[in-house]
Amino acid sequence: MRGDQAITFLIFLTTGISMSNEEDFICEGKRGWYGIPLTCHHGTSNEKSTQSRLRILTKKLKVAEDDIAKIKKENLELKNKLATLESFVMPLKDESAPNRTDKCDVVTENFCFLTLVEKKWKMSFEDAVTACNKLGCTVANITNEAIYTRITSNLRRKIPNGWSLVYIWIGNQINAKTGYLPIPFTQWLQGSPKLKEKHLNWNNIYLIVDRNPVVAFQGMANIAPKTFWNGVVCQRNI
Repeated sequence: MRGDQAITFLIFLTTGISMSNEEDFICEGKRGWYGIPLTCHHGTSNEKSTQSRLRILTKKLKVAEDDIAKIKKENLELKNKLATLESFVMPLKDESAPNRTDKCDVVTENFCFLTLVEKKWKMSFEDAVTACNKLGCTVANITNEAIYTRITSNLRRKIPNGWSLVYIWIGNQINAKTGYLPIPFTQWLQGSPKLKEKHLNWNNIYLIVDRNPVVAFQGMANIAPKTFWNGVVCQRNI
């Protein structure tokens, strides 16, 4: 240790004041009598500053990672809610949108219903919304027993050969936490709806339709929107 460093060190031990901007003694622990630190080693102010900045940056990085994970989760929830809202909003009519009833599977006084059945289990609720929008429709809301009966009868005729039943998206919704139904009509499958903590995102309702109309295992049930079914019921105004 050079003479000037020794003097600086003695001054620091007795007063706690550093006499250099570039070199310093890094001390740890509580100071005893006469202001002498318990443990000291030769270091630099830059070293102390760098270590401090690294600790701060590490904490900020952890906070940023947590924020990114939270944003991703919220983005997924918003995307699902948007798909649900789109199913309730009729698209604006234009000249290219169909407005005749000759291609409808079921016709009521105000609505044309189209039933789409695929041979693959690859249609999420978001996919169902897209499929209906391409036809100038939205995902259909079943509001009464008469419409339910006519739609399920039509779907039975479209069940692929070799299949006994199909799982079909509809636009009806349920609040899986409270059980609230914006559209009160239901034809629940036995054991449905699924509610409470284990099923808080099971807000979408679908149909199970069996080829045999008297089979007990068919009706409405609720599920998460990311589930893959094999069809959808669409509707548009006429």
